[in-house]
Amino acid sequence: HLNSKIASNTSAAAATPKRIAVLLSGGVDSSVALTLLAHQYPSYIIHAYYLKIWLEDEISNTMLASPNVKIDECPWEDDYLICQSIVSHLQETIGRKIPLYSISLQNEYRDSVLQYTLDESRKGRTPNPDVVCNSRVKFGVFWETVGKEYDYVASGHYAILQNEQQLSNNGGDDNVVNNKIKMYRSPDPVKDQSYFLCTLTQQQLSRTLFPIGHYTKPQIRALAHHYQLPNRSRPDSQGLCFLGKVQFDQFLKSYLGTDPGLIRDANTREVVGKHNGLWFHTVGQRKGLGPYLNPKATAHGPWYVVAKKCKEKEIWISNKYNNNDSSNEDVFDIARKEFVVEDIKWLGGVIPMDMFQVKEEAVNDHGGGRQQQHKQPRARWFFGPNTRSSIKRDTNEHQEQTKKNQRLAGRFAMKIRHGPNIVLGTLSLTLSPQSTAASSLSIKITKGQIILDIKDKGLAPGQFVALYQMDNDSDEKNVITTSAVSNIYALEQIMDSSKTTQLTGECVGSGVISDDHWEQLFLSS
Repeated sequence: HLNSKIASNTSAAAATPKRIAVLLSGGVDSSVALTLLAHQYPSYIIHAYYLKIWLEDEISNTMLASPNVKIDECPWEDDYLICQSIVSHLQETIGRKIPLYSISLQNEYRDSVLQYTLDESRKGRTPNPDVVCNSRVKFGVFWETVGKEYDYVASGHYAILQNEQQLSNNGGDDNVVNNKIKMYRSPDPVKDQSYFLCTLTQQQLSRTLFPIGHYTKPQIRALAHHYQLPNRSRPDSQGLCFLGKVQFDQFLKSYLGTDPGLIRDANTREVVGKHNGLWFHTVGQRKGLGPYLNPKATAHGPWYVVAKKCKEKEIWISNKYNNNDSSNEDVFDIARKEFVVEDIKWLGGVIPMDMFQVKEEAVNDHGGGRQQQHKQPRARWFFGPNTRSSIKRDTNEHQEQTKKNQRLAGRFAMKIRHGPNIVLGTLSLTLSPQSTAASSLSIKITKGQIILDIKDKGLAPGQFVALYQMDNDSDEKNVITTSAVSNIYALEQIMDSSKTTQLTGECVGSGVISDDHWEQLFLSS
């Protein structure tokens, strides 16, 4: 797949060797990526770059008041020394001299990623710094700063890119050949990083290479041993590198401090405790709630965080989170299956209409076949008693409005978080009365509603949702938990697997869970 992508972008005047900038972190994955490129493309100009984003000075100054915090657990100097050993090893073994540069993007990382993380946390939302770092720093600022001097930027991410040529007609007599980059999940379900890359644009993808995307982690380890890389036994990094071993809660406390508020029982609305800040708790959390609860409430656990009422600085919890009693369906089932998604982006640049069905907007029809199952679904989004009369009026108004619209409904496989689990669901997009499905390609619809087939462990505003094309063999499954990969250590088998990997799980877009998800859960006071 890597060869085909490079070849498809090679013009007839291909005498000029391609230039590739490789992001080298000191980890095994990026080291193998560099090594593969160095072996496969001896005539290409390859340079390695270490991105310095470790904020040791700022972190240390901010966290001086925390005597138990070690801030030297992820020093960039150690990583850089390993990078130097990798390029030296390549020169010694294959005679390939690859320059290594260290480029500081600390200010850019602080402004784009660190500040985003703090802002989202302060609002009570759930940030994902890795997604933002990829789109804004590694494949954003780096390209604008240095990458423009190269044909490609390569990294050690686990995802597969495929260049496909498509015919289009731009209103003229002649068809135009357009190159479209598609991204697929890695064959290693645990290491797959397409979720972290789901917001990249066509422009970014067109100049990006993932040399190890079609391999599994055991295969990468085997390749590292085969090439005798100095870091072949180095363990994988965990968490956010700019924090090192600093706990995320400690980091947030140092920057955001504390901001106490009430903890309420979601069913009774009784106050059952006090918290130190919305940012210290996440939806679905069970561990660590005990110290913040009243002794009487503690005895009635286990308790789970089910929502945050951010304006009032309240956290709502429940001891019936996993109760299968149908009487709790109003509170939990729908809150864990249905949500509003915003900031929808499509990797192809436009809505993939072939993945949607056009439906006239029927009352309460979300495109998932639930109209007969729930007579008053909007009412079921609210906690607490005595809501039916007010919701019935709101539902009637909603019916009058939705009759005028068309709805696009599509089935997708989705990732709500990084990991092997994929859940199936329906994404619905509403077209305004002035729009039609035929004109939707030129219309940017950035907000919709998702209904999952099964309950998620905890949906929270700010979470990214990666959208994938459904595979034929998984259409009838609710959750796809891809099986563990086998350990392949025969070099011939490893190399063959890179050529025969079946492309599955095309990532087609992304979105972010909206604050509207929680707005629909609470009655206005």
